[in-house]
Amino acid sequence: MSSKHAVFSLTEALAEEVPDFISVSLICPGFVRSEIGSEAEMKMAMDTDKYADIVMEQLKNEEFLIVSHAYNIVRIEERYHQISKAFTQYAPRYEGDDEYDYRTLVSKMATNNQ
Repeated sequence: MSSKHAVFSLTEALAEEVPDFISVSLICPGFVRSEIGSEAEMKMAMDTDKYADIVMEQLKNEEFLIVSHAYNIVRIEERYHQISKAFTQYAPRYEGDDEYDYRTLVSKMATNNQ
């Protein structure tokens, strides 16, 4: 699992650092038919051609996150609510709370170097 998070972070950093004319995408596959699993398991997986159609449309549109399996949003929303609850309780928003935000600080440094 940690390697998936690392790939996400590396891809996100790459997307921020490359010139605008380069598109970077992160494919987030679900359970797709392949040779990795058993024949019985693969019967439950999404058809490869159906998956390719979904992915190709997003790649052509230069989307960053390439998604395919609708139910995954349920897991994402569960995680979002856990994170939101933690921030609300332990790190609530306040005026000027971007003081330690990495992107804000990088922007300020770039402005100061001009």
